[in-house]
Amino acid sequence: MLCSEKAVSPDTAFSLSPEAGLTIGQTSHFFSRLPAYVSATVRSSFYFIIAYLALAPALQAGDEVLAHVAAIRALSPARAAENLPVRLEATVTHFDQKREVFFVSESGDGLFIEMAAVAQLEPPPEPGDRVVIEGTTAPGDFLPIVKLARLTRQGHGPPLSPLWRDAEELMRPDLDAQWIAVRALVKRTLLEGESLVLEVEIQGWRFKVFMAEQERFITPPWHLVEKYVRLKCVAATVFNEQRQMCGRMFYTPSLAFLQDESDNNPSTSAPLLRPDALLQSGSSLRQAVRVRGAVTHLITGQGLYIRGEGGGLFVQTSQPLALVMGDVVEAMGYPVFTPFRPALSAVEVHKIDHGPPAKPLPLDPKVKATSREHHELITLQAELLDVAPQGSLISLQCSAEGHAFESLLASAPAEPLERGMRLALTGICQLRSTNIMEHSKLAHGFQLTLRSPADIVILSRAPWWTTARALWVLATMAIIALLIGGWAISLRREVAVQTHVIRHHSERQAALEERSRIARELHDTLEQDLIGVTMLLDDTAAKIPNQASQATKSLTIARNLLRRSREESRSTIRDLRSVTLEQRGLPAALTELLDPLASAAGMSFTSTITGEPRRLNRAIESNLLRIAHEAVANAARHSKASAIALKLDYTPEHVCLEVCDQGVGFKADAALPNDGHFGLRGMTERVEKIGATLSIVSTLEHGTTVRVIAPCHAANGEPPLVASAIPTPAP
Repeated sequence: MLCSEKAVSPDTAFSLSPEAGLTIGQTSHFFSRLPAYVSATVRSSFYFIIAYLALAPALQAGDEVLAHVAAIRALSPARAAENLPVRLEATVTHFDQKREVFFVSESGDGLFIEMAAVAQLEPPPEPGDRVVIEGTTAPGDFLPIVKLARLTRQGHGPPLSPLWRDAEELMRPDLDAQWIAVRALVKRTLLEGESLVLEVEIQGWRFKVFMAEQERFITPPWHLVEKYVRLKCVAATVFNEQRQMCGRMFYTPSLAFLQDESDNNPSTSAPLLRPDALLQSGSSLRQAVRVRGAVTHLITGQGLYIRGEGGGLFVQTSQPLALVMGDVVEAMGYPVFTPFRPALSAVEVHKIDHGPPAKPLPLDPKVKATSREHHELITLQAELLDVAPQGSLISLQCSAEGHAFESLLASAPAEPLERGMRLALTGICQLRSTNIMEHSKLAHGFQLTLRSPADIVILSRAPWWTTARALWVLATMAIIALLIGGWAISLRREVAVQTHVIRHHSERQAALEERSRIARELHDTLEQDLIGVTMLLDDTAAKIPNQASQATKSLTIARNLLRRSREESRSTIRDLRSVTLEQRGLPAALTELLDPLASAAGMSFTSTITGEPRRLNRAIESNLLRIAHEAVANAARHSKASAIALKLDYTPEHVCLEVCDQGVGFKADAALPNDGHFGLRGMTERVEKIGATLSIVSTLEHGTTVRVIAPCHAANGEPPLVASAIPTPAP
């Protein structure tokens, strides 16, 4: 065992262990018999040796390997978490490889061994095996445990003698992992896979006993039901995360550790009772009785429902039975308490006859169910509310006459079930209550256990117009309404934009029509008058005999002024009638206006557009159009060229217009605006209006090039007033 580290008092400092066989008193007596000449130094040295021998085990205890179960169980969780070394010899009490459950015992103390971290032990240890456990301590979840690192078998002996315990002692927390013996009454036998689980009663307390996985069963040992047995087992603890005990269960290696001690001997002399006569006044729980009835439902391994003269009854049994609905059986056993109606824990069930299947009793949902309907085969009509899995079962949530209840089915229905279906259901009725007192008068409802898919009959399909579909339709209509509303808002905005465009277009069209009207009136009145005046002046000049007279010069100036006025009026009329410029832009207007003009003079016309064409300020486009018209008109009248080329180049900052011909050219300094050439003067004035630059390059016999560079930024504002018009002579 692990020795505690504590101070040694002077009274015990010089006492040897019992194995030494020498005490302080004996030592003093020994020295009293020594000769007087023994020195005090020798005496002190001897006492020092004795003290060292007494203190050595305590000084070495901190490094001691734990070798006793009692010492391990006494560790605190914090101390056990330090992975202290363990090497102990013990006897196996229970081993279950599949569940990873391993218990050993040493000197009457039990211990749990954790073996999850090691390989499967082959062959598996058996109860009674003497083994050496090597490993380290761990805090465990309830008491300290040992993590197995190595197991060495030392032989096999008889199983340990268990400690006898009664029901009150079973609930002591310190009984955990102990090898004990109890007297129990077997109430049920269940199979967990191929492993056996017993439900036993010990002086009124119910516990579960788990058999080791090595002990495999095809059918549970139903013959043990309602028998008293002497059970040898390991007491295990049900605990929580706070290391608190919440219950007790047991592990036993095999059926060999159950000894039949039953003193009851039920026989066919047991009284035959109606199901509704069980546990009436004067009855005994340990008095065997017999009941008869027709089978209404069979649950293999758990029991069966029967209908006798006194109503329905549940018979608990794990006995393998080959029964069908309608078989008449007789069951012998002992009454047991179950909610709302007693049941029978059967010792034996056998078939005595066969008849037609029992007809289900109609259940009125408007009338509250009582204990008479509990465990009875009933039928009713209901509406299906929902279908959902519930573990291995299928749960049908139903409603009948406004009362909701649940139906459970063990297998899939014959055809898919949908919410809203009208069903006829047949099954075993079981009352349900949320009240702490499980009294039939306090039952809040019932549950139906369906025996097979045939217990479901579809009376009517679910209507198409269900609540879910109504919600979907409403949601769809809401979405459509939102979309229509959004579309209406978008359409309203689009209509407003289009209305603005149409209004603007109408205003522009009206303005264009007004401009065309004014142009027509100017053409029909002013220009005709100017033509008439010009003709009169020409006729007058022809009649003057002396062409060098002052009158002839004045007439010449007047004729030039009239010609200038006619050109200006024509330019104004063209400006008013330039619909193409308004509707299609500058490149199309240039082609439409200049191509006929060049063709009329017998010249070919080509136009080249570079860059990205875009709309400019109206004043810029109109003046560029008139400048190009003037340049082409001048070339048509004076250049004698055979072709005219126009180039229009758009850049992010400027637009460049060029008109080139390969005609006779002229002297640039003879064509300045002040010399009476009103065409060049008009171009200069227009350039000044839009803040552009004008350059004219002309060479005799090599043609003329007119270039205008206008700023694009002038499209959104007033053009600057600074401009230049410089005829540039050729080198």
